[in-house]
Amino acid sequence: MTIVGRYMDPIRAIEPLGTTPVDTVFWDIQMPGLRGTEAARKIRTIMPQARIVFTTAYSEYAVEAFEIQSIDYLLKPFTIEWLNQSVQRN
Repeated sequence: MTIVGRYMDPIRAIEPLGTTPVDTVFWDIQMPGLRGTEAARKIRTIMPQARIVFTTAYSEYAVEAFEIQSIDYLLKPFTIEWLNQSVQRN
């Protein structure tokens, strides 16, 4: 796995996705300025093929995350094994 970026600002994180191809996007639910599920919807319009994995402490958004077709929803604290399983999912 190659990490192509790390951002604290979800809006800045979405900007390069139109020009930087990625396979998987790891996303938190609670981010400043834009909730993770809203950001994931924007990602879907830019990169419909992107695999989205939510990493969060909030279980109440899981249904919404899967409606956006995320491939996984990891509750914090999660293990490296769970993370590896998410990356290997198709």
